[in-house]
Amino acid sequence: MPNNKKNQKWAVLEGIMRLSSPWLELIVERLLDSSSKEVEYWRVEKPSGILIIVTQDNKILLPKPSYRPGVQRHTLDLCGGRRISPGISKSTQDAKTIVKRELKISAEMPFTYIRPLNKTSWYVDSSFTNVLLDVFVAELAPNVVANNLYKTKSYPANTNGIAKLLGDIKCAQCRLALREWQASLSDAL
Repeated sequence: MPNNKKNQKWAVLEGIMRLSSPWLELIVERLLDSSSKEVEYWRVEKPSGILIIVTQDNKILLPKPSYRPGVQRHTLDLCGGRRISPGISKSTQDAKTIVKRELKISAEMPFTYIRPLNKTSWYVDSSFTNVLLDVFVAELAPNVVANNLYKTKSYPANTNGIAKLLGDIKCAQCRLALREWQASLSDAL
């Protein structure tokens, strides 16, 4: 039987450094790769992320753009954040909390519905950063007032509105969520 090196696992030889904060963990390790070569590997592990596509009255609602130091500008994004309840998969309560915080909603029960878009968490990873992403779709009740809205443009909550929003939004994770939602809407037709 031939030795298939692609199927060989990498092995951790030594943990060099681990720096932890509530937002991320920086890990440096010495690894043995699948070809038996030693490599030093740096990575950032982050808590699971949540994005929420919020609609009301057939419009997509977005929070006001916020400043992102990494890109040195204000960016247009979906409601989102890090998982609040560690270890709980698909926490609808976390999604509700994030929407209420980001859109500054004070109503106790503001949602007509809120449901997961992805059945299993998506990996958002590169050779440097790893995170799991859960996406929800939520509809606010018609009488609920959101006080922190991006009001310059309006995006209809349909495939054409999503296409228009995709022209304005630059966040790769937000774009992925919107494309998946757009596909689910197309599948429903």
